[in-house]
Amino acid sequence: MAKDAPNCEFTHLNQLATEFGIYFNHVSLHPVLNRKWDMGAFTSFPDHPIFKGVSKIYIKEISSFQLKSPAKPILTENGIVFMAESKVGKGLVVAIGDPWIYNEYIDHKMLPADFENLKAAENYTDYLLKNSRKAK
Repeated sequence: MAKDAPNCEFTHLNQLATEFGIYFNHVSLHPVLNRKWDMGAFTSFPDHPIFKGVSKIYIKEISSFQLKSPAKPILTENGIVFMAESKVGKGLVVAIGDPWIYNEYIDHKMLPADFENLKAAENYTDYLLKNSRKAK
């Protein structure tokens, strides 16, 4: 998990990420004004374990990606890649341009109840754990 521009140092991050076919674009997308939560909403999800049973999540000020093999997109919107994965050897890299599993975004102290960041975070954790067991 990285951050958006200008809140992340992409030069060195991209030196590592490009080894997995992932390049973080130096942008900040999905800006949110005040508490207009739906400006940061994602509601269209692929058939992927991270988004199983999820209909809406909140991710604001997120960077996008350029991908090369072996990286594949996970979450896209209007042709823009916002989450990607890369399987290299026995490992799995999952990249997203925002640390979207914030406590205030999963405990509903800030977000309206219709956002399902907690469910997506649980799915994300399960997905990572399942793939870490396969690597052994």
